[in-house]
Amino acid sequence: MSSYAAPRKRLTITTKNANEDKESTWLRLLAGLLFVAGCSCYVAGTVMNLPQIGASSDAWMYNAIGAGIFILCGLVEYCNYMGGFHIFLIFAGIFGLTAEVLDGQQSQISVYCNFLANHMYFCEAVKVYYAHSGDKYFMEIASKYIMIETLHFADMLFVLGTIIDMVLAWIYLFTGSPAGSSAPGAGDGGGSGNNSLNLLRTDTQKIVEVVSASFWFTCSVLTLIVYLRMAKIQGSFGDDEEDEEEKKSLTNLSTRV
Repeated sequence: MSSYAAPRKRLTITTKNANEDKESTWLRLLAGLLFVAGCSCYVAGTVMNLPQIGASSDAWMYNAIGAGIFILCGLVEYCNYMGGFHIFLIFAGIFGLTAEVLDGQQSQISVYCNFLANHMYFCEAVKVYYAHSGDKYFMEIASKYIMIETLHFADMLFVLGTIIDMVLAWIYLFTGSPAGSSAPGAGDGGGSGNNSLNLLRTDTQKIVEVVSASFWFTCSVLTLIVYLRMAKIQGSFGDDEEDEEEKKSLTNLSTRV
């Protein structure tokens, strides 16, 4: 079986025999399923924050669960590809989980943790886009049997969603600072500057967060579909190659006889 692995010194999504290893295929699918689950929790949390729903006091729990799932997803990706290039999602999940727990306690530190988490998510999105688009080795393999256009569209949705969240994080950071805490939409903190993340959100910003979460969720579903198709066709290729090897062994046996 030929190897399509890129050189070891390059930052790449492919490693030696990883794209053809059955265990790596299952790890990739597991990461895809975890990402869908995490994004689902993120959507649920942002929807519960909407004033029409009126369940903002419980929204942080769904966001926290989603962040925890992202940590697991990042760990699976790291185990699959074994490179420092795949740690952004782990740190993003850690900061995100901390932010949501502190937000539930109405701590202003949640704003700073959210700021760090969203920047880590953005780095993860750029990493994924690079891995799927800039890695010529991966593209050479993937273009043979998966939906490249679908994967590109999913990656762009992820990047766009993280950019929206990153912009909101900057707004929350300046609004929640002592100098900006008296700005409109600063929540119940007044001029004290002791504003948690949820208290800083305006109704408009909550709607924007739902849009961003929808981008994340759509990205996760499309990516999982591509991964499933990749696994299916890779499995078909594996069966064909096993049949060929069996035929060769039988031919050699008959020749010896």
